[in-house]
Amino acid sequence: MKKRVVFDALKLSNPYVGLGQVAMHLGQALSTIAATQEEIELCFLVPKSKHGIFGTGVKYITPKWWQRYLSWGYPKVDVWHALHQDVAFLPPKEADLILTIHDFNFMYEKSPKKAAKRLARVRRLIARSKQITTISNFVKEEVKQFAPEGYAKSVCIYNGVPDLTKYVTERKSPNDFMFTVANWTVRKQLHVLLEVMKELPSMRLVVAGNVDTAYARPLVEQARVNGLKIEFVGKISDEEKAQYLQDCSAFVFPSRVEGFGLPIVEAMQFGKPIITTDGTCLPEVGGANCYYWTEGMSVREQADLINKAIHESSAEGSEALKNRARGFSWELAAKQIWEKYTIMVNN
Repeated sequence: MKKRVVFDALKLSNPYVGLGQVAMHLGQALSTIAATQEEIELCFLVPKSKHGIFGTGVKYITPKWWQRYLSWGYPKVDVWHALHQDVAFLPPKEADLILTIHDFNFMYEKSPKKAAKRLARVRRLIARSKQITTISNFVKEEVKQFAPEGYAKSVCIYNGVPDLTKYVTERKSPNDFMFTVANWTVRKQLHVLLEVMKELPSMRLVVAGNVDTAYARPLVEQARVNGLKIEFVGKISDEEKAQYLQDCSAFVFPSRVEGFGLPIVEAMQFGKPIITTDGTCLPEVGGANCYYWTEGMSVREQADLINKAIHESSAEGSEALKNRARGFSWELAAKQIWEKYTIMVNN
């Protein structure tokens, strides 16, 4: 009789945000593996509207509202994969839990009281888990820092990154601008970019992502008042993002708190010079061919590093970035996760 693995893909209710994309791409890759396996029945926990999204070779369950509070009433489950640390539904008690942790950003962003409350919940999940995966080694070290009891059962499995290069075929505009994209909250440090742009009066910057926030709105106005050459293009599609990455002279990413750093890998796919910070997981993901703003750098030094990155750009360096980007695939992530499923159902 096949063992049943349940994969919590409820974030498919919002498929165009980060965790929705993880659920979509990892679910697709896992369902491809499931089609070739005899030992495991893969079952997706999904919103009712998403039944069939991964084909007919896998099963689907939609939880009842009350199962948020009482984890019973499911068919027999051997392994339950919680896709992130803030899951709303938990497995039946007899199931082994594999938990994926994406970050501990709340420890830096929330008040001490709120952070402690949220950490207590994550630690209860960790205690319940038989296996933990993290999306970077940095996050794995955060487990050691914030929930040391979970460190020994933690392993790093990097997220995959969809190939954006498939959306563009040629350059459409001259590469006389830098590009950046993020959901602009305080930790993404848009204010840092504005200060740097004051030191680069002849350079143009395109900023994509939501700037309709209490943090970002005054910065947009500040850029206008100061006459900075910054174009705010708002939320964009993957196709538009790919075109900007194809056309730009460099990609800048000033964030200091990241669990993985997806935009860095997307930019690497195009081989563009990348300037980011040396905070959290970014050097781990970016590697030796990116340029890093270090703590304590002056604004002038940050501007100089941008100029250096652009002027040192070479075909060899571009190819090195593209090769590194190829190492972050959903197929590889799914293969590594399936190996964990196999070990767990056999133990």
